[in-house]
Amino acid sequence: MVLLAVAALSVIWGLAWVAMKVALQDMGPFTFAALRFTAASAALAALVAPAWIRRRPQSDRPLYLRAVVRQVWPALVILGLMQTTAVYGLVNAAMLNLAAGKTSVLLYTMSLWSALLARWALGEPLLPVKKWALFFGMTGIGLIVGRDLLAPGSADAVRSVLIADGEVLLAAWCWAGANILYRKRLTPFPRNWVNAVQTWVGTAFLWPLVWGVEGGPRARWSVAAVGAVVFTGVFASALAFSLWYWLLERLDMATATLSVLSVPVLGLFFGALFLGERLPAPFLIGSAFILIGVGLAYASPAVSRPGSS
Repeated sequence: MVLLAVAALSVIWGLAWVAMKVALQDMGPFTFAALRFTAASAALAALVAPAWIRRRPQSDRPLYLRAVVRQVWPALVILGLMQTTAVYGLVNAAMLNLAAGKTSVLLYTMSLWSALLARWALGEPLLPVKKWALFFGMTGIGLIVGRDLLAPGSADAVRSVLIADGEVLLAAWCWAGANILYRKRLTPFPRNWVNAVQTWVGTAFLWPLVWGVEGGPRARWSVAAVGAVVFTGVFASALAFSLWYWLLERLDMATATLSVLSVPVLGLFFGALFLGERLPAPFLIGSAFILIGVGLAYASPAVSRPGSS
């Protein structure tokens, strides 16, 4: 079951990079993010509402909801801000200046940041092999970003690309923090419910950014744009993050993040296949360093979490 979930996540998230790049040709980055997660919110509402109504007695439901909200609402709000608002607002803005493949590689350095945070917050040791992993990962980032520093073009163009690099790395840090928060505070609660609430919260904060940054929704509707919103919302967000939280419940942080390392590789492949994106040598070498680093970070055998099933 775990392998099936990993395979589904890898393909869905790999294809999502192509869909995002296509959508951003017709939409502003925050408009697309807000529409994507509005679609995800609707899909998750349709998923969790019937189950919640069916499983809890009518008289008990308000008390249960108040008790849960009182316990974990700060964690849910923070999770929504980090996992949805910050990660996808930053990534979509960065993709205006970056190729889909490069963006996916930089975002999935979240595995390295998760390793560091897990040592501090979850007590997972940072073994010597993991220190080497950080070295390889940082070297890979240096190769990718360093190429942008030396790239031909105006100073403004180079600055825009470097800012975009920083936006994606900040998104990776936010995702790593969200992973830790979910593991520490939210695994006792139904994962679909947690995913639904964090998505609703994140979406609620995305829409003000649409007006504040873009002056209102910016969209030129086409079949491709609608398809991108539906695919990334329903499959790459509602379904995929429920699967992701399912993995975080069953595997230690190292193994869970290792399991989706094929996503940036597929992002590169799909970007080249469907969008014709070039893969220059420094980028390929840097990507290889990052993947080696993350692989070294999780060279230990997979460990199931206690109480998982």
